Amino acid sequence: DTTTAVDIINYSIQAPDIAYAREEDGAYTWLYMNPTPGLSNTTIMNVEENELYPISFTISQNYPNPFNPNTTINYEVFNDSKVNIEVFDISGRTVKELINDHHNIGKYTIDWNAVDDNGQKVSAGLYFYSISTEYFTETKKMILLK
Repeated sequence: DTTTAVDIINYSIQAPDIAYAREEDGAYTWLYMNPTPGLSNTTIMNVEENELYPISFTISQNYPNPFNPNTTINYEVFNDSKVNIEVFDISGRTVKELINDHHNIGKYTIDWNAVDDNGQKVSAGLYFYSISTEYFTETKKMILLK
């Protein structure tokens, strides 16, 4: 008998009386909902997602991925803090510093055009991008095709 992970999601601090759950149809879409312990997730809150404050630091998978030459990265800041987002090559060398600034709580987007800190186009290949704050660090992979 083997175990297969269907979904893996990390929960951090959550707001009271708001659930973060998958739609009842089993789609990959996760939404903020009214809590329904023991029941199916059927009651979607009538609240725009952008009206809610983030409940954790997150950095989303870039899109498109693979990309050529532009890609977008969404991230959420849980509390006011300095945010640093950098792109690294496969050897760990910093290719581009995308963000190094103080952010208030909220949702943000940054685009990268496959250009390094010197203004030069980078080679096709595997890259990593990382978000770092005083409280959180996460790294993800992305692929540049040419």
